[in-house]
Amino acid sequence: MTYPPKMYYDVRRRKMSVSTKFFLWGALYVMGTFVFAIVLVCCHGVPLEGKDLYSDTIRAEARMHPQLTESLIRAVIKAESSWRPNVVSRAGAQGLMQLMPGTAKELGVQDPFDPHQNIAGGCKYLRRMLEMFHGDLDLALAAYNAGPGNVKKYGGVPPFEETKQFIIRVRKWEKQYAERDGRHD
Repeated sequence: MTYPPKMYYDVRRRKMSVSTKFFLWGALYVMGTFVFAIVLVCCHGVPLEGKDLYSDTIRAEARMHPQLTESLIRAVIKAESSWRPNVVSRAGAQGLMQLMPGTAKELGVQDPFDPHQNIAGGCKYLRRMLEMFHGDLDLALAAYNAGPGNVKKYGGVPPFEETKQFIIRVRKWEKQYAERDGRHD
């Protein structure tokens, strides 16, 4: 036997050599893996930041709650879950806008992992916090993150590092989303 084995296709007998079969199956495997990798990266590896995935829901919620801009909603989602709809925090908060189970139930969210229900519930809750704290966005964000009880207890933004960083991140991303979308809210 010679090395490498000869590859051929016998037209008269309609047969392939074993090495030809291995080559073709290997090529199909490699191409299939390559196509799968491209699909995986395009659909899951690079987050679309919700611009395409949830833009209709975000736009509808921003229209329903005039106090909330699309860029603010996107920023809260980015800060809370990095656009991962199935994430659960150590504290038990769930979904894109990280709703606690009790809060989600109170807001009428039946499935906190359904992105559209979660965004609707999160927007309703954020609007409540804005109303509770008379439009002060920093206090509303602090209440969204640490709970309204803590904001009232401390008479302002609670001294929790996580909450302070949350407000900074949301403000930064809100500005970036507003600039990207061509609006300067």
